[in-house]
Amino acid sequence: MTVIMAMSVAALAQKGWKTNAPVPAGFGREGACVANVGDVIYFIAGFGPSGDSATNSAYTIPKDSWNTGTLAPIPGPVRSEVIGVDHGGSVYCLGGRAGGSTLDFNQRYDPSSDSWTALAPLLTPVDAEYSGVVVGDTIHVIGGRTDGATVPFSNPKTSAHQVYDIASDTWSFGPALPGDPRSEMCAVAKGNNIYVMGGNSLLSGAGAVATVDIYDVAHATWSAGPPLPVPRANAACAAIGNNIYVIGGVDPAGVFHNDTFALDVDKGTWSSSTPKPTATAETPGIPHGGQIFVIGGGFFGAGGGALGTINESFRP
Repeated sequence: MTVIMAMSVAALAQKGWKTNAPVPAGFGREGACVANVGDVIYFIAGFGPSGDSATNSAYTIPKDSWNTGTLAPIPGPVRSEVIGVDHGGSVYCLGGRAGGSTLDFNQRYDPSSDSWTALAPLLTPVDAEYSGVVVGDTIHVIGGRTDGATVPFSNPKTSAHQVYDIASDTWSFGPALPGDPRSEMCAVAKGNNIYVMGGNSLLSGAGAVATVDIYDVAHATWSAGPPLPVPRANAACAAIGNNIYVIGGVDPAGVFHNDTFALDVDKGTWSSSTPKPTATAETPGIPHGGQIFVIGGGFFGAGGGALGTINESFRP
């Protein structure tokens, strides 16, 4: 029995990429509000087979199964390119795009009661997607596209750094993101630092960029981090152990990639890791139990097709 249990544990902890149950038909897939609470990843709104959506689906990790029942949809207009973070057992969905308008919404979903609460709106409406992170009891929303920039890689953009205090339901501005305004970045909180990586900067004519900026929350200062090995925008990223992983995304020409890069935070150096089985973009990395889940995604509407159903996880 001991041998069998050891083999089972080894199988569960097998390193590399794994394919999981696909996103069900009819749900948002690209630019969704994605966050995990406990063993469940919530996948809310986003662009799907019928365009932008307000759907609310849930993926239970241990069961490798989706809830396709009647979870409460996000109130308000159908939308995509939404920021998703989790805190205190709730999912926060912020900003996004609805039709030709950029949104200032800040809405909290409580899975325990299957209910939504409207909170204080963003100071600057943004399509910031995956450059929102939680540090302590605050949510940081950094950069993004502003009103009128309704498709990826478009202007105008902002360098605004918006900070939401969860307890008081109030917003303030932090020190702005350095350099050109950027969008389509991914961001990860590691300790008291926020890593903002890659993205799109049309003002410099660079398209996707390799820029990495690090924000020290305790000292309210920005510094330059080690650049990505290659320019990427709309990548997925997450931290596992002492490494930050940046997965997939698009290059300056908008081509999808499946590469996986790892940043050793202590050494400040990048290395290549196991490529993702399927190239994708415009979906976040969700860390859970030593794995990173990369679910759905797309780019310029590709998420409405088969690409948006992909559900893959990586154990470094």
